[in-house]
Amino acid sequence: MLETKPCISLQAVNGVQGYQTMRLTGHHGHKSIQILVDSSSTHNFVDMDLTRRLGCKLKPISLQPVTMADGSKLQCHYMCKDFLWRLRATEFCSDIFHSLG
Repeated sequence: MLETKPCISLQAVNGVQGYQTMRLTGHHGHKSIQILVDSSSTHNFVDMDLTRRLGCKLKPISLQPVTMADGSKLQCHYMCKDFLWRLRATEFCSDIFHSLG
């Protein structure tokens, strides 16, 4: 499905800031969201509870293995296509995988 196998750091999974991460406040519609920018992750990921609170539509996908920084594997089952979010005056549209775990 993807050209590059998805990888995510342990900091991103745990929501912990480190030297390779930066926490920002963005918006989806009128709702504030916390964004963790992580230079060690290859793709975009979102917590399942957040997708529910925002009313995002999740599309089932083929089981997508994700490699964690420690080499362990997790699975993603859903994707939110064309997720619109804003950081200050700049809008972004991203495909994001449902949370891991």
